[in-house]
Amino acid sequence: MSENNAPKDIAEFLERAGVKMDVFIRRGGYGSVSRGVMKVGDEGQTKPVAIKLIDFQGGQGERQLFRELEVAETVWHKNLTFSLFSGYYEPNDTIFIVTELYEEDFSTYLADHGRLRPSMCKKMFRHITEGVVYLHKNGIAHRDIKLGSATCHLPTCQWQDIKLSNILLRLNEEKKPLKAVLTDFGFARRADRDTLSENYCGTRSYMAPELISETPYQPFIADCWSLGLVLFIIVTMRRPFPSTLSKDVMLARQRDMKNLIPDREPFCSHPDLKALTLALMDADVETRITAEDALAYDWYKIPERQSQE
Repeated sequence: MSENNAPKDIAEFLERAGVKMDVFIRRGGYGSVSRGVMKVGDEGQTKPVAIKLIDFQGGQGERQLFRELEVAETVWHKNLTFSLFSGYYEPNDTIFIVTELYEEDFSTYLADHGRLRPSMCKKMFRHITEGVVYLHKNGIAHRDIKLGSATCHLPTCQWQDIKLSNILLRLNEEKKPLKAVLTDFGFARRADRDTLSENYCGTRSYMAPELISETPYQPFIADCWSLGLVLFIIVTMRRPFPSTLSKDVMLARQRDMKNLIPDREPFCSHPDLKALTLALMDADVETRITAEDALAYDWYKIPERQSQE
């Protein structure tokens, strides 16, 4: 493209490439996310997409920004958002990542509809876990697995501020969840089983004890704590570790998970549910299970008739 024909801004550049921005969705410290459409094929067909624009003045370091771009372009799994079109647009100093559009943020769905049926809870959590297993097998730690908070007026819900999660849902025509996907690789990093990280990043209320105590940590194992906390929240609709807790109080609660999980519904609905949650949220990194280990628990085994609920 010659200099004279260069688009004036990122929206014009994307439209020339077949991606048209439509409705703004949200803005964060990193930039913005909008809904749009992308041309597919040679006959004018389009598909709905999400367009993430990351501004270098948005508060993230250059290394972290390009790491997110690299991971989005690398992953390819049904339970992760992956890049359909992405790159760096120099005139606006902006990274763009175009992905499939998912209809609902998981936190917002729970706030609006309440606790999931047990079979649906298993199905959605399995999707999330399979996405994490894929990342770890491919040497990528997510480091910010979380449900956000959303305005909720249901009597069983204790959520307050609006803050979106890194888990999205595909809904069917009846607005019931079909698929869960993990998104947002802003804190992701390459790692192996021997990696120890000293970058204590992520969302504080989802951080594993080793991050709260600022101990060098294994990123895959830390992801598994966050995964267990997601399970706890979607089962109970409660958030056990507010980010406002002091370091000492947070660590004391984290090390007392057995007393935070009651021996009553919903945890008595299946003998493996409490065991799985405790195994993922084990404060001891030496005995905390992996995401792949989690998939072996009997709790995941959903009878066919229930999986259609």
